[in-house]
Amino acid sequence: MVFLPKRIRGYWWYSSAVALLVVFSFFIPAFHAESQAAGLFFGITGLIATVFFVWTAAEVKYILDTRGLKVKAGPFRSVISYDRITLVAPAKDTMGGFRMMLSPGGIQIHYEGGFNTDVKISPGDQAGFVRALKDRCPGLKIDSELAVKIQLDRHINQQETGRTSHVEKTED
Repeated sequence: MVFLPKRIRGYWWYSSAVALLVVFSFFIPAFHAESQAAGLFFGITGLIATVFFVWTAAEVKYILDTRGLKVKAGPFRSVISYDRITLVAPAKDTMGGFRMMLSPGGIQIHYEGGFNTDVKISPGDQAGFVRALKDRCPGLKIDSELAVKIQLDRHINQQETGRTSHVEKTED
């Protein structure tokens, strides 16, 4: 199963602004370089940095396959086997650690072993992602705060689509 990330509003505007900043930070010195080789070097380096940034920001996926949870962002990939995943909780510290999330309010997946012991992600369908992960990891613990949030999100989505989770009794 492939889950796409939730992106903050204005994400593409922000990403475009950063990409332009990178391009200009390399191309301005390229125009003022004393030699044509130095200018060419700065120009090509800026172009490569911009392509790398856009690739990393645009291609983020969270994949649940037979080998485990695969987290992909451009050239960066990480596979965490299901037997190593121990806990899913809300991501509170969004600035530190191994994170591949594009919006606040993501989830933090704790696992055993490896260089890092957790990864922060932001799947668009958190409830569906956690349910699918729980199906693959029977011993998975879900933080109570996250469980409540997922239940509230599911209830709100059902109300928005006109479906209700309760059964109304009718009198004969």
